[in-house]
Amino acid sequence: MGFNYQSIEYRYFLTDLLSNTVISEVPFKSVSYERSNRRAGSFSGTIPFIPTTKGLNLYEATMPGRTGLYIMRNGVCVWGGIIWGRS
Repeated sequence: MGFNYQSIEYRYFLTDLLSNTVISEVPFKSVSYERSNRRAGSFSGTIPFIPTTKGLNLYEATMPGRTGLYIMRNGVCVWGGIIWGRS
């Protein structure tokens, strides 16, 4: 009995930290994240310029210090944090 890797679905949500409302769902690529119990975990990823993201205001939606990012794996939140920097 093997593990079915195709059944894993990741979704990435950007939220406004003041209201905790979802700004948008973003299809991040090349994602890397680290969970930690005693310190802040890290996240890196790229947002591709594709038709899905073309209409998003990514500059405002990823504003450092004002935006939260949540990673959902098969409907379960596995990582969350504040965007402190971007490039």
